[in-house]
Amino acid sequence: MKRTLLSIAITLATIFITPGVGYAVDLFGVEVTYSGGTITQSASSLPDLVDALINNQGDFAPLIGSDFTGSLTYYGLPGAVTVDVQGTTQLTITSPLTGLNRTFTGTSRSDLENQLEDWLLEQGDEEVARLIEAAAQRSAAAITDGNPSSATARMADRAFGTFGLYQPANLAPGGRPSKHAGIWFHTRQSKAETPIGIVDGADYEIHIPWWVNLGERVSLIGSNSGQYLDSEGTEIYGGGLDLGLGIWPVVRGPDDTFGWQITPFAGLHALGTYGGAAGGLLDQFGVTNRLEFKLSEDVLLVVANQFSHFDSLKLEIEDVEIDPQLDQQVVKNAVSVDLPLSNVKGIFVNGFITDTRFLQDAAVDNYQTLGGGLSLRRERMSLNAYVSRDFAGDFRSWNAGVGFVFGL
Repeated sequence: MKRTLLSIAITLATIFITPGVGYAVDLFGVEVTYSGGTITQSASSLPDLVDALINNQGDFAPLIGSDFTGSLTYYGLPGAVTVDVQGTTQLTITSPLTGLNRTFTGTSRSDLENQLEDWLLEQGDEEVARLIEAAAQRSAAAITDGNPSSATARMADRAFGTFGLYQPANLAPGGRPSKHAGIWFHTRQSKAETPIGIVDGADYEIHIPWWVNLGERVSLIGSNSGQYLDSEGTEIYGGGLDLGLGIWPVVRGPDDTFGWQITPFAGLHALGTYGGAAGGLLDQFGVTNRLEFKLSEDVLLVVANQFSHFDSLKLEIEDVEIDPQLDQQVVKNAVSVDLPLSNVKGIFVNGFITDTRFLQDAAVDNYQTLGGGLSLRRERMSLNAYVSRDFAGDFRSWNAGVGFVFGL
C-alpha cells in the first residue's frame, strides 16, 4: 500500500477504525471488534494509526486473518466512517456523514486492498473532501473551516486586521510616511468541545503587513504570514499572502472628523498536516469597509465591516488530487475606540468588539471577540500589544499579540 498518499491514509483509516472512548482527547481514535474481543486505541497522527493497523503492530497484532468491524473517530467525531470486513473476500465501507456505501469483493485480502487502492487513486479524493467538509460542519476542532481556529477564520481575521480594524499603521497622529510596514507575533490558546471531550489547541503566527501609498486616495496594502498549530499533538502548518487596494472616498485630514476607506482584496493560503492527513490551497476574495469618526482631538471611533468568500484550488501530489472543496462566506463587524492616556505622552489605549459569522454550515456558526490593546507611538514607529478572548458555545480561546510598526 502507498501509505504516503494522503487520501489513501485517510480512507484506509476509515476502513479499520471505531470511535475512541468518551474521555479521549486525541483527534483520531480506533476501536476494532473481532472474535477475540475489542481493541481500542487513539492517536494524534492518523497515518501512524493506519500504519500500526495495516501492519498488525502493537495492539493490532491479533487481527491477523480475523473478521472485524469498526468505525472512525475523525477530528473528534465518533462514528465518522464504519467498516465491515468478512473473511478475505468482502469489505464494505459506509459513512453517515458523507453517504458513502461501497462494497469490494475479491479473492483474497491482498486483492481487496488492491481494489481499494485503485478506487482511492481514481475517486477517493472526492470522498476525503466530503469527509473534511462534514468535519468542518460538525466539529469545533476541524482545521479547514467552521470554527475560530480554522483556516477560513484565521484568513478572515488577518485580512480584517490588515485592511480594516487596525489599519493604516498605528503610528502617531500625522505620522503617515508614504511607505510603512510591521511585524507581528500572534498566539491563540483554545479549547474546543467535541463529542469525545475537550480538544486543546495552541496557535502561533508571524504576520508581516505593509502599506505603500500611491497617492492621497489610493494605497497598495498587503501582508505575508506563516502559522503553526498544535491540536492535541496533531501539527498543522500554513502560510499565505493577502493583497488589497485601499481607496479613500473621503480622506480624513488632521482637522477632519470623518474618513471613509474601502478595500477590495484577495488572498491565498496553503494548509497542510501530516498527522491530520489533510491539506489544501484556499483562496479568499472580499471587501473591507472602514469608517473613522474623530470624537475629540485624539479620540477615534472606528466602525469596520468585512465580507469574505472562500473556496479552494485543486493540488496534485504523487498522482493524488487534494481539494477540500471549500465553499464558505464569512462576515465580520467591529467597533473600536482608540484614545491617548492623558498623563503619558505617546501612549494610546484601545478597546474593540468583533462579531464573526459563517454564512454556510459551520460547527461554530458565530462567535464574538472582546479585547483591548496598548501602543507606544512616535511619528515613524510604534510598539503595540493586545489581548482578546473569543466567545462561542463550543469554543473558547485567549488571544494575544505584539507588534512593531515603522515608516520607511
